[in-house]
Amino acid sequence: AAPEASQSQLHYQAGSGRLRRPLPRFLGTDLQIWGHSGDGICPGTDLTDLDVATLGLCVASGSVGVFDAHSPFLQVELYEKKAEALLQLCDFQSAALHLQKAYIVSSHQEDIGCRFAFVFHLQGQCLYEQSAYLDALESFTRASELQPQNKLYRMRSIACLAALKKYNDCLQMVNEEVAQERTNPDLFVLRARLYQCFGKVTFCFHNLQDALELDPEHSEALLMLERLRKEAQKFKEQAVSKAVKGNLKAALLKINRAIEHNPLQADYFLFRGNILRRLRDFDAAIGDYLRAVELSREEDGSEVCVEAQKQVLLTYNDFAVHCYDKGFYEEAVLLLNKAITGEKNEKGLYVNRGDCFLKLGELNFAMADYQQALDLQPFDPSLQKRSAWLYDEMGLQEFRESRYPQAEAYFSQAIENNPRELKYYMHRAKTRLFLQETMGAKEDLITAFLLDPTREEVTRIPSLSQHICRSPAQMIPDRRQSKSQRTVDSPQTETKENDQIFPLGAGNCKLPIVTWKALMGRGKGGTSWVTGHSGYHHNSSLNPSFL
Repeated sequence: AAPEASQSQLHYQAGSGRLRRPLPRFLGTDLQIWGHSGDGICPGTDLTDLDVATLGLCVASGSVGVFDAHSPFLQVELYEKKAEALLQLCDFQSAALHLQKAYIVSSHQEDIGCRFAFVFHLQGQCLYEQSAYLDALESFTRASELQPQNKLYRMRSIACLAALKKYNDCLQMVNEEVAQERTNPDLFVLRARLYQCFGKVTFCFHNLQDALELDPEHSEALLMLERLRKEAQKFKEQAVSKAVKGNLKAALLKINRAIEHNPLQADYFLFRGNILRRLRDFDAAIGDYLRAVELSREEDGSEVCVEAQKQVLLTYNDFAVHCYDKGFYEEAVLLLNKAITGEKNEKGLYVNRGDCFLKLGELNFAMADYQQALDLQPFDPSLQKRSAWLYDEMGLQEFRESRYPQAEAYFSQAIENNPRELKYYMHRAKTRLFLQETMGAKEDLITAFLLDPTREEVTRIPSLSQHICRSPAQMIPDRRQSKSQRTVDSPQTETKENDQIFPLGAGNCKLPIVTWKALMGRGKGGTSWVTGHSGYHHNSSLNPSFL
């Protein structure tokens, strides 16, 4: 039991028993403070006025009547009360120090930690209002360490980092907050602002979109999004102006900025695809067209969608032409396959793919494509000439392999598609000679002469023009001739009779003598008309603008 004390006056007694200081009476309750030398609130020192006030608070609350310096509970209580008194004086550092002592001694650290963190928060708020952002950040950080689950302290730390322009650290903290709470539109708006500070306008746009999905009426998000759209439209107009002047690279830079500010506008991608196509960046152009189709597909009958789909096919064709010019024929075929998959009724695609197959030596595939193009446009002269040329090439291949019936059939197809080409008649005439069809060969030679008497191949036939007007009866061959008379033995056994390849049974009225050398083109200065193609050059270059 404590020693008796005066009811009218309260004293502080040390181990020596010497009276150090009289204390006032609080609410009719005597407060006795006992301890040994060096114990108490401030060991080895006298009580201050604040100590006295703190003790008064303890007594007023009824929590203590007699203080024992060795009681941990009473020490914690006194530290807490003194910290509250210091807070009233805005001495945050001292209040934090006393709460720290209470935190160390107390067995209920969670409650004291909450008050401890709140002291740091108040200190940080005062420092923030005084623009001491670095010190405020330190206070908020310590508060967050004491209470990691308290979102307010973390947000105040983010505000300090933003004020210090440490946007990288700020963005990192905001990303952590968004990962923990994806239902708060304000966080997305905050992150959008940070991305705007970094110049990452596209990320800013997407974060604003996310914020509006959570809150369609979010005023700040709507305002920022409207600004981005206006800026994007301004860049689009500048890009159009540059493109009209022919400055495609500058136009590309401007439309890139427009897409950064509004990456969901389909016509921006369509416009950029057109520029990239003209700059021959076909891969990027195709990507933009497909993106435009994707963005505008939800709109029924969208002109942008239809135009983008058409431009995709044109770009595939242009890309194929580019590959063809570089000698990459297989890649050109693959690109044209994609184009034909999207548009099966465009004859130009089949023609171009047929030309690629020609370069690859796939004559059958080339012919199939030419025929498909002819089916789509039967009376196209250019297609007919291409088909005729290819039939002629196929006939020459068969002729070299000594497959004369097939060769004659191909030459006939060539003549059917292009009956005004002299060379095809000459080729068929030669083939018919090997088939012993001398009459047919003679008709082909006459037709060739009628088409162009000045051609070199025709002028090698001696005096043919003198007998063109003979009657048809005079041109009927004597089919009773022996086989040896109608065949050519060899160049070494050529005689006057054997040189008459086309003998007629009409006495002296005969067609001119057509020698084997003349047909083979072995005369003076002649070239073989079967293998020589100098008289007809097939233009197999692709058509990049067929649509």
